[in-house]
Amino acid sequence: EKLNILNVKIYNEYFILSLQTLIKVLRLRVASLICFFFLGSNFSLNAQESSLWTDKNPYSVRQSMKVGSTLYVKIRNGLQAEFELESNADETLTLKAMPDKKIIPDMPSYNNDRTITRKNKGKIKSIGKIKGNLTVLVTAIDPNTGLLNVQGQKVSVINGEENSLLLSGTVSPEFVEKDLSIDSDKIANLQLNFNGKIKPQQVSPPISIKTITNPDGSVTTKAELSEEEKQRLILNQLNRLLGESQ
Repeated sequence: EKLNILNVKIYNEYFILSLQTLIKVLRLRVASLICFFFLGSNFSLNAQESSLWTDKNPYSVRQSMKVGSTLYVKIRNGLQAEFELESNADETLTLKAMPDKKIIPDMPSYNNDRTITRKNKGKIKSIGKIKGNLTVLVTAIDPNTGLLNVQGQKVSVINGEENSLLLSGTVSPEFVEKDLSIDSDKIANLQLNFNGKIKPQQVSPPISIKTITNPDGSVTTKAELSEEEKQRLILNQLNRLLGESQ
């Protein structure tokens, strides 16, 4: 009986010692976890303070815009436009001539008064919508707000008529899409100027000027008549004298 009681005491003491050791180990692990938590928090805060993403994202398309960058403006809904083009070019020439016997000896004598009037008029009137796409350039960036000033122009010439479209306005980088496009209704202070004009035709009488090379090699420009032209003039004037129509 004494031996059994001794074994029980030894077993109890061993159990208590093991339990105390386990408690110490658990306390150490809990303390380690607490220290790791605080150290991790401090490291996270320090990393956040020095993060590249605090002020801006250097890889963002919107924030990489600079002067000279291009934007693609989409005029989706269309803008109402009405324009009228008109051009006039009138010219009147009065010619008084008498035949020069020195140039054409066979030419009969006559007095010739001739008036030439030429008129060139053009008129275009159109009412429609301006709809399409236009690429513009960033001309300036506001250092305080980051707003972009943009401007672009498109010129087309159709059948001698020149048409130009000029767009300008202010763009917020937030509205710029990933493909560098923006809708026209998201542009502040939007200005669209559509201009067109008719190129006037130059009116000139049908008088041909010839360039003649002289025997000494010099060049003279004058209204020199060929033999065929002289014979045609003689025939025309004879028909007039005979009362026949030209």
